Amino acid sequence: MSRALPASAMARHHLPWARAALLLVVPSGAMMFAAHATDFAGNPAFRLKLIFLALAGLNALLFHRGVYRSVNGWDTNTRVPLIARAAAVASLLLWIGVISAGRLLAYL
Repeated sequence: MSRALPASAMARHHLPWARAALLLVVPSGAMMFAAHATDFAGNPAFRLKLIFLALAGLNALLFHRGVYRSVNGWDTNTRVPLIARAAAVASLLLWIGVISAGRLLAYL
């Protein structure tokens, strides 16, 4: 949204928080699954959530192994590459899907 803010500086600030959050939600999700494994196994919302999670992880992996390696070339005051913007939009949509599918678990 702001070309004056360096993408690498934002990554240095936000990535540790994202990793810490992941370390909290993965064990809680695993415990929830362990408590209700038979209920979740047949739930289409659970399967959809797992698909969204896998795609979100793949998106992050491809972003960091791909376009983010050239961040020094588009860090500030330049237009962010289309592939990086597409990865950002995909990330937002996939995580909205993860959250939405998780909320649907109780209703399907």
